[in-house]
Amino acid sequence: MKNWNLFTFNKVFFAAYFLLAVINSLAVFIEDDVFIQSLRPLSIPVLLIFFYLRKNEINTSMVFFLFFAFLSESAVSIFSDFNSVCTESMFLCIAFIQLIVLMLPRFKFTQFDGLIKVYLLMMFGVALFFFKVLYDLVGMPFLEQAEAMFFSAKSMVVVILVFISYGVYLHVQSKQSILFLIATVCFGFSNALDYLNLSFVNNLGFLVINRVIYLLGLYFVFKFIIEENNCKVSQEPEMQESFSGDNILV
Repeated sequence: MKNWNLFTFNKVFFAAYFLLAVINSLAVFIEDDVFIQSLRPLSIPVLLIFFYLRKNEINTSMVFFLFFAFLSESAVSIFSDFNSVCTESMFLCIAFIQLIVLMLPRFKFTQFDGLIKVYLLMMFGVALFFFKVLYDLVGMPFLEQAEAMFFSAKSMVVVILVFISYGVYLHVQSKQSILFLIATVCFGFSNALDYLNLSFVNNLGFLVINRVIYLLGLYFVFKFIIEENNCKVSQEPEMQESFSGDNILV
């Protein structure tokens, strides 16, 4: 019965993501700025409503991540007096830092073999190298200095986040680490499309794909939290059984 309820919830939760992705895509194609600005802040609250249908819990880092992600989604409507690119990039940067804080204790770099350490450092170096080359070739001609600074900071944090999540996956190849890695990769692709759109390609198709991928990243973040909660619940009976067994032995 519990498995059936979980299966039903997964379908409903994915349907909520799919509906958000479709509506956001339509808003981009319609090119109604008011509709887009009013719709974007609803994504996280809608997913949270379905998330809490199963009485899930969220730790502090995830609460801050969702809060600052929500502020980034609401940057245009709430902080209309400020530059939207700056505020959106700043809040997303802070949100991604919260994910780094969450996963950093699980990043056991010193426990990797020497070859794995070299591989991870090479991957990180290659990512930074391509980021610098792309920036040197294209730059950010349509962004002001403050916009470029905040966007670059956000991009650097995303690179570090993907690096850490991949390292956690290599250390513990669990369902949680896979879900988190997929989420961070989605955020990485979304950031790359943001860069293309802001720099020299303002294409509706790219905007739609960017929005869908970003929402997919949020979806997998929630799936990661759900899986974390499921693991905690499954471990509790084992702890209780072990405790009662010790009492019997005494």
